[in-house]
Amino acid sequence: MCKCGAKAARFTSWSDLHSGMRYLKCARARVGGCDFWLWVDPPHSPFVKQLLLDLRDAGAFADVERSNAALQDALADARRENASLQAAYAEARRENVARSLTVGREDADVNARRDVQSLQVVLVGRIGQLEKERMNLFSVLLCCVMVVTAVLCLSH
Repeated sequence: MCKCGAKAARFTSWSDLHSGMRYLKCARARVGGCDFWLWVDPPHSPFVKQLLLDLRDAGAFADVERSNAALQDALADARRENASLQAAYAEARRENVARSLTVGREDADVNARRDVQSLQVVLVGRIGQLEKERMNLFSVLLCCVMVVTAVLCLSH
């Protein structure tokens, strides 16, 4: 949490001095937030620092950035889907409340539970898909780093 009470955002520095190091910063700093700022990672060794700079300069992170953008789009879609499901749930709940006046409270509660369970199944499935995509992206990134490291080691 930053000084203004909001959750701090995590960024990665790609400057020559702090390449690849993550830090926390007030998410609202550009629009009047606070001046909170904190390193997350300790400084890298000279070898790792140079490797990250070489990878950055070679454009090795371009695919990761594109994949990250695709995942961000998928997350935005999932959030929209979640909002739609929440609206559907609210509508189903209203219908169940209306039914409970005529059918009885127990039947409405059973229907509401069934609706909630079906929505939970949909959301759990979507979360699973996003987790698999995230792990695939991480695997690709790890493979890229390993290949570049091997090429650098063999060339020295």
